[in-house]
Amino acid sequence: MSEHREPLFSERVSGRNVTYFIEVRESSSGRVYLSLSEGRPAGGGAWEHQRITVFPDSAIPLRKAVSGAMKVLAAEAAARRQTDLEELHRSLHRAFERWTDEEDEKLRSAFAGGLPRQELEAVMGRSRRAVDMRLVKLGLEKPPEQRQTAR
Repeated sequence: MSEHREPLFSERVSGRNVTYFIEVRESSSGRVYLSLSEGRPAGGGAWEHQRITVFPDSAIPLRKAVSGAMKVLAAEAAARRQTDLEELHRSLHRAFERWTDEEDEKLRSAFAGGLPRQELEAVMGRSRRAVDMRLVKLGLEKPPEQRQTAR
């Protein structure tokens, strides 16, 4: 009869379409080990799992390697994010900047004048989402969840 043992440590980390399970367990022979698992939806309610088992003799070298990889990952992600923001600013020159009173008035006037949404975006130098959110904040439109859908 197999005995089910609770993990000595258990942590769950969820991402967009993946969940990671990090556990320290004890084998039936008394050895402790680290179990790293990844679970992804495979469709139809099923999940696909991948697992890595790390024993203590490999733990320190693995920790050093993962730590180095995480530093590179963080630096690369930050650099690419900066590049993405620079590209976005080239097309939407006011992206992620605070709205000014003058911009609010300009948006009110253009919206009242019936300017199409795409032109509002271009005139304001903002994304569609930014313009939509500002129209709601200014009380010119209702939030999406309060709007009636045409049938």
